[in-house]
Amino acid sequence: MKKSLLVLPTLSLALLSCSGGAPLTVGDYTVNLSIFSAEKQDVTIMQLTDIHWNMATDLDKQILYLETLVSKGNPDIIMLTGDCCLVANTDNWTSLFQTMDSLKKNDGTHIYWGVVWGNHDRTGLYAPNYPSDLASSYSNAYYEYTKQNTDHYGIFADPDDDIQGRSNYVVNLLDEEGSIAWQLWGLDSNTDYYLGSHYSYDIIHEDQIEWFEDAAAETRNGGSNIPGLAFIHIPLLQTAMAYQSVLDGESLAHGGELRETPNEQHPLYGQLSPEACASYSGYKESGFYDAAKENGVVGIFYGHDHINDFWADYNDVLLAYGTKTGSELYYQTGLMGASMMRIHADGSFDFSSRPAVSSWQDDGPDYQQILLGYEDLGL
Repeated sequence: MKKSLLVLPTLSLALLSCSGGAPLTVGDYTVNLSIFSAEKQDVTIMQLTDIHWNMATDLDKQILYLETLVSKGNPDIIMLTGDCCLVANTDNWTSLFQTMDSLKKNDGTHIYWGVVWGNHDRTGLYAPNYPSDLASSYSNAYYEYTKQNTDHYGIFADPDDDIQGRSNYVVNLLDEEGSIAWQLWGLDSNTDYYLGSHYSYDIIHEDQIEWFEDAAAETRNGGSNIPGLAFIHIPLLQTAMAYQSVLDGESLAHGGELRETPNEQHPLYGQLSPEACASYSGYKESGFYDAAKENGVVGIFYGHDHINDFWADYNDVLLAYGTKTGSELYYQTGLMGASMMRIHADGSFDFSSRPAVSSWQDDGPDYQQILLGYEDLGL
């Protein structure tokens, strides 16, 4: 049972436990990674999304696929953006997290990995809190506070609070001086929302945005310019707005397409072209886009719609679908793999293009899409 929330006016993110324990602070939601150095000025992140491991999954095949994909991307960090499992059991989750924890860079060093939840992750033969509890057991998030290093490589935090969702946390990427060079934000976009006549998809809630704003204010030292990337599952309404801008011929960097069937229950259907509503966003505007932009976030990455791969520089914020990872559930042939991004210690991240490549190009742009199908591996 998550604990009840009390925001104290003299300390942002003070969360008082029901049992009278010590208040939670921003540190309880934080993972610090000393990853930049004088020799290492770039960090590469791989986004995997909508893997959908389930009780019918051929694990040998899927593990080989992931290992091959990771070898082609060679990331420092992997972020899973939801729907990791579907109609699954605890063994499926364990095999997935064991696989993630065992993945290594091409030089043999381990890869850090984080996760946010999608609408399918909490439905299966387990309690709804099971994925978060398991992810926490694979995370080194609390090492600074518990002094119990688990020797795992997960970067995840889910303190026992009363904030909506179970994957709201921040990863601070530190430079050689211990200063925050970049922040990776995880936010839970939740599951379904009942509108009286039908179910739609949920949003990032107001209390989550308040948490994000408070955490950003504290970790950004009241206004320092620390750039960030945010990872969620369900796309924002701004995705449709950006696509409409492209249809209207506006000049903005973009690529990919919205390929889903136009969604007549989309909140903006009738206000925008049907083609712009070929996505399954949350049921209303959440306010997260504005909050993210105001607090240094330059890229928001999501999944959910398996055959959409649209991305756009929308008012200086990259809005981007991840590339569907693997063939579980529905997919489009030729559109499987991973999305890649490279961020720099000086705060730069060039997302003016996203070429489709077969493996990560070190001398290529900062934003790339690795395409890898089962047929490429003879599977």
